[in-house]
Amino acid sequence: MKKSLFTIIAAFALLTGCSDAYEIDQPGLITEESQVFNDAPTVARGVVGIYNLLRPEGEIQFASVFTDEVGLGNGNGGQGINDGSFNFVLEPGNGYAQSIWYGNYSIINQSNRILSVIDRLIEGEENVAELNSLKKSKAELLGLRAYANLKLFSYFTPDYTNPNGLSVMKLDFLHTDDFKKTIPRSTVAEIKTFIEKDIQDAKELHFNALTYSVIDNNYLTKGALDAILVKLYTMTGDYDKVESIVSGFIGSAHGFDAATEYVSMFQDQTALKSEVIFRLERRVSQNITIADIWYTNRIGASGTVLYDIGRSLYNDLDKLDPAKTGAKTWETFINEFDVQDTRRVLRRDVRYNVNLNFDSNPMANYASLSYDQYIAQDRLLIGKYVERDQNRMQNDMLVFRYTDMLLCLAEAKASSGNFSGTIAEGNYSNVASIIYNIRKARLNKTDFPTETEPASMPTITNSQTAWKAILDERRVEFAFEGYRYLDVKRIGQKANAGFVRDAQDCFRNSACNLPANDHKLTMPIPRAEILSNPNMVPNPGY
Repeated sequence: MKKSLFTIIAAFALLTGCSDAYEIDQPGLITEESQVFNDAPTVARGVVGIYNLLRPEGEIQFASVFTDEVGLGNGNGGQGINDGSFNFVLEPGNGYAQSIWYGNYSIINQSNRILSVIDRLIEGEENVAELNSLKKSKAELLGLRAYANLKLFSYFTPDYTNPNGLSVMKLDFLHTDDFKKTIPRSTVAEIKTFIEKDIQDAKELHFNALTYSVIDNNYLTKGALDAILVKLYTMTGDYDKVESIVSGFIGSAHGFDAATEYVSMFQDQTALKSEVIFRLERRVSQNITIADIWYTNRIGASGTVLYDIGRSLYNDLDKLDPAKTGAKTWETFINEFDVQDTRRVLRRDVRYNVNLNFDSNPMANYASLSYDQYIAQDRLLIGKYVERDQNRMQNDMLVFRYTDMLLCLAEAKASSGNFSGTIAEGNYSNVASIIYNIRKARLNKTDFPTETEPASMPTITNSQTAWKAILDERRVEFAFEGYRYLDVKRIGQKANAGFVRDAQDCFRNSACNLPANDHKLTMPIPRAEILSNPNMVPNPGY
């Protein structure tokens, strides 16, 4: 009889993925949860092990290569072409889909294993400090399970707004050694309720008494739990709930940092930033990297460039400051000593220079170049993440940011017809004003100290232009952070916008665009799961 493959992988992962969370003298001999997690310290270490399984780097790679965020670099040796990911090819055997599916079910399974023993420990614990530690651990486990379910819901649910439509499998139990058991897909309403219940229980156990804080933002916080709900509700269309939760973020410990702080947020200085709600701290010993998605050995022109900034994305970054649109990254001038010198062209919106590595060389005539000339000369190097001394390709990962919450609020405003109106600092009553506040916060006051207004603003006149403005803002704000695929999946049809590559970037494969209503905006259920689970229904189009 066939076995449910997700169960086999998840069960095996308990003793492999969490190996850094607890020590076992003879690995593999202890398989009973109660033998491994038998007090508050071992439970807490197990929770840390589950945090270590969160890997948004893989999602960032998929969103970067599959969408319109990148073009092929001059050192590309077939990456993205050979596996089809740059060609908009997405099939049930896709490695990214398998990684997201099994990775998140592994997190859920391991959380369930610890949850299966923690209530007994809580019931028998008399030491107040130990009891509080166990409750905190249980709250974190529920939050981590909710986060993993949110990810699965995001990628594999065809229609977020149909409560009776198929979503993903609901695993709210400890899967034993009965590998014959197979799980069908639950409905959208069932998974939504499951996530909500986990968040509610987590808050009641530990987080309700807390306030929003940037302290310890490398672990789940009250803000992170609310961010999970905000992301869920923007998908399901519960915009009244989005407005209610986001109103709590506004004026809290979270908010806009100065533009200089925004820049340093991507320079490995992520702790205690007001904008960071939840981050994953990366240590050199983990050897988890991010920049090797786009480079092979180091960041910038001295590295081998697999991918650079897609021209359509670069053009959107370029027009953030209309006064400098089309300008080179560097300009030549005669200095005070009558000697020819060069300096970087300064932009009023800091997101341009955050995303563009200083070795870049955009060509104003790029469209008229031959493809080989374009690849060789139009250097648009990705600079969002910078090098560490001990691990050049590694950076902390920003999971939830304050600006994301505001743009989710903008979606709520667009859904209720509040497209434009009063535009002022601190006013979040309409789409235009929310974007105004974001662009004002990104104003480069260091190099333009007398500037007080954003360098540019979108024109919003109706529903479609409002949704398009939100989608465009998300594109430049969250470039190379793993958002693009799910953003277009969620609101692309409302904005009448899908993935669009510049003609130069699709010259080699003719994969120039993918409309927002394409079935590939929902990931395929992995082929291995379909073959091993007779209750599994494939997603439409696969």
